[in-house]
Amino acid sequence: FDFMEDSVQLAIRIHLHEPQGHILSFLTGFEECERACKLAYNILGELAKKGKKISPMMILPLYGAQNTEDQARVFEKVPSDCRKLIFSTNIAETSLTVPGICYVIDCGYIKQKMFNHKTSMDSLIIVPISKAQAIQRSGRAGRTCPGKCIRMYTQEFFKDKMPDEIIPEILRVNLSTTLLNLKSMGID
Repeated sequence: FDFMEDSVQLAIRIHLHEPQGHILSFLTGFEECERACKLAYNILGELAKKGKKISPMMILPLYGAQNTEDQARVFEKVPSDCRKLIFSTNIAETSLTVPGICYVIDCGYIKQKMFNHKTSMDSLIIVPISKAQAIQRSGRAGRTCPGKCIRMYTQEFFKDKMPDEIIPEILRVNLSTTLLNLKSMGID
């Protein structure tokens, strides 16, 4: 299923039918965050063209590769009748707290760097998040006001498909380049 499009639809449904409060939607990568922002903007534009009364909304992406000015925009104050919709990677899991987040949408996936020994290359693959990450993500809702976390996966998926903890990166990547650099520096 396309969790990016489903996340956008869910965020718009929240915007149209739920009480005030900002929305934080977790996606897998910066491309999805950027596409989700454009899609949300287009859908709200179409609804407005059809005569639907829509309250103001600021739609923002948030990911690690952004410059600091763009990242800081998620912390800007908005008028009381305006809602923020933030499409973010896992950078918003622990690194920062955006005031006013009442709704969290969790797709249940993350992009992880993995070493493929058959191709001898690192690659980014989409994998289920860990149970610990799911709990951390849900904790983003309601930090400064009452909140809800909407998980886009079943309880069975949580129990059966998600590991308890994420595999540390040192166990997922090729260390040969690092080891050769250490050897070249004379460190054994």
